[in-house]
Amino acid sequence: MSKIIVDQIQKLTGGVAAFNIPTVDGTAGQYMKTDGSANLGWSSMTNPNVASIPGIPVPEGVGIIGSIMSRSDKANTYSTGEWTSSGPWTTYYNYDIGSNNNAIQFMNMALGDGMQDSGTSENMFGNDSEHQFGRTLQYSNGTRLGHSRNFFHYDNSTSDAGITFRLLPIRNTTSAAISVNIYAYVSNYWGSGYEGGCLAVFAPNAGLYSAVTAVTGTNLASVSSTNANQNSLSGSYSIPANTTVIVGLSSTDWYYTSYQFRDTNYFSQLDTTFTNPGIICDMRMLQTLHTARFTSPMTYAGGLSGLMPGIWKQVALQYGDR
Repeated sequence: MSKIIVDQIQKLTGGVAAFNIPTVDGTAGQYMKTDGSANLGWSSMTNPNVASIPGIPVPEGVGIIGSIMSRSDKANTYSTGEWTSSGPWTTYYNYDIGSNNNAIQFMNMALGDGMQDSGTSENMFGNDSEHQFGRTLQYSNGTRLGHSRNFFHYDNSTSDAGITFRLLPIRNTTSAAISVNIYAYVSNYWGSGYEGGCLAVFAPNAGLYSAVTAVTGTNLASVSSTNANQNSLSGSYSIPANTTVIVGLSSTDWYYTSYQFRDTNYFSQLDTTFTNPGIICDMRMLQTLHTARFTSPMTYAGGLSGLMPGIWKQVALQYGDR
């Protein structure tokens, strides 16, 4: 501010400046801020309630909730079905995604390719569906996150319809464990005994991303023999302090009439799940699930405990550890 303006302020206030004004300019984008004691200074436009993460355009902790979603059509394709009862590795049950053999296959298909460690001659067990690609990023509106929509399947296979996989990362930012209630709806058409839907949680054995060495899968709710457009699933889970868990949701297309199917796969009552301000959607994990190339964490060489930690470690590599 020029000396002329300062002199004018002093004249108007009887010779005493109303504020102590900085004598040098600030940096681009800053504004002038008072400390409440007649001292003005330069300050940056920041929000202390929003986490700043390099490379991630979406802030955390302000009610933004997202997930990634992938699909596979099974027999509703013109060629060999992309997911089968034999699965990419062993027998796969879509209603039991939290258990050992199913968990790794579910996670790999959710990430777009069930044969994560295979050669080029293998079919992609995930990411084969009309008008749908793998790892689609979706955000919530209101209290729901996901979709309930009609599908037209050319092959009209009622019992071997498509399946949908969804991943929602939830972080407890506090120093104490918090129990959260999780609600979802899924479609299902029970035909061959491998379909169904499931709500599960995958939890690491450490809070720090880089320190994770094992992961535990827990089924909260499932549906198998019930055929319906919408099946309600819900459960509670205690998230450890300063820890990110991944919530998985699987569903099977419901056969309505000739060539017409219903694909329902969404979380509901998010205002209840995220009612505690310490519970947020982990944007570092979400962006990693959406974009990362996982080169080795989930090969088919054992149970889920020792194979999934690479997901958390990849978050630390991409967006920093915490």
